[in-house]
Amino acid sequence: MKTNFLQEITHPTPRSVLFSLPPIGLGTVLSEGLPSYLSRLAKAHSLLLCVLLAKYILPMLENHSLTKSLDRGSGRLYERPGNFLGLNDFTLKLVTILEDLTVRNDLVFLTLLPFRHIIDQHGLLKEFRSWCPACLESWRKNQKEIYEPLIWSLQMILVCPIHRCYLLTTCPTCKRTQHVIARKMQAGYCSSCGSWLVYDEFPRSSPPVGAYDLWIMQNMAQLLESAQTLPFVPFKDLVVECLSRYIKDHFCNSASSFAISFQIPKATAKRWNAVSSFPTLQHLFQLSYLSNTPLTDLIFKGVLKKRIKTRAMPAAYIRSSKETSQRKTIDHESVLRFLRNTLESQAEHRTMEQVSKQLGYTKKTLYSHYPELCKAIAAKATNHRISARDASIKQLTLFVETTTRQLHFSGIYPSYDRVEAASKKGILRGKEGRKTWRTTMKQLRLWR
Repeated sequence: MKTNFLQEITHPTPRSVLFSLPPIGLGTVLSEGLPSYLSRLAKAHSLLLCVLLAKYILPMLENHSLTKSLDRGSGRLYERPGNFLGLNDFTLKLVTILEDLTVRNDLVFLTLLPFRHIIDQHGLLKEFRSWCPACLESWRKNQKEIYEPLIWSLQMILVCPIHRCYLLTTCPTCKRTQHVIARKMQAGYCSSCGSWLVYDEFPRSSPPVGAYDLWIMQNMAQLLESAQTLPFVPFKDLVVECLSRYIKDHFCNSASSFAISFQIPKATAKRWNAVSSFPTLQHLFQLSYLSNTPLTDLIFKGVLKKRIKTRAMPAAYIRSSKETSQRKTIDHESVLRFLRNTLESQAEHRTMEQVSKQLGYTKKTLYSHYPELCKAIAAKATNHRISARDASIKQLTLFVETTTRQLHFSGIYPSYDRVEAASKKGILRGKEGRKTWRTTMKQLRLWR
């Protein structure tokens, strides 16, 4: 006992700021994703996910532009799944901070960061949330913890690796799609209406799944399972050298022949052969499927077997050269008319994002052809947003000041809790509301 006591004094156990909540399913195909972990951590602290981020995590990021945008009510942090699941430095810093706050060292496996040196982020993550209804229903029925695995967030994964059924993407109640992470996210429930994300009677028998979808699901499962047991940090050089050597040995250094055989664009194959670009995850799956090479062997060992002639890519996964070569013609007259009407309209304040979606052209295309009109529309939308925000702040501060003075003149001490209880819930959480309350208290000589 004496030795244990001395050990505790000399080597004290570090205390965590947040609960040291263990992740679910690490090292398995259903390893938990970071958005799901954050929602469960927020629930354990009886907080909304956005409050947990704003109170504990985001201040430590020291990203002033992000903090200002969130103060203005911007949702760009939640609209980009790459912020929480990507392969960038922002995700790495976020995970590092979360590991410090929870005193854990395994939260990096809730993302794809262990593979950041071998996987390209382009086309990696889904824009919207997806889930397997059979998994959620099974966990709830067996009274297990509800969570959302990382594999559900990957764009290439359309099938559940356990039940072999297609993943759902719309809420059964409100029929809406949802972002991968949201302010009020709760695992297994809709972020918009709060309902359970499983139909009352979802089909128990899964529809037939294609061979290529099954290949993707099985190989991605193997890749995620290997995350915690990697003996070294894999780099892209191994795959690049393998492809260059393969083209030289099997196709006499002809990238065009290699491209025809593996149904890949010729320009892409030539860049691989010249070691000027790296294959995306979609192309890695295509190469491994057509040669019957496990994805882990291609990535970690630099092995690519001979092409199997009986295998072919499904038509849905191959872009036609005619489709890619044809460019959408612009109806300049109608586009100009629409842009001018948008700019002159007093009732509408569309952003360029909304304008581009309505016209069916990208913002880059519109800015290149009509730069002055586009800049004017964007400035108009920005000015409207700023004026609306200023009006809202002015109304809020007037409400706080009036409520504080009314309580004081009624003989009631206008404390923080009383002002908030007498007004809208959460009105003093913003810095403008708190500043107005303090100023009014000082004017009434009640500030201590």
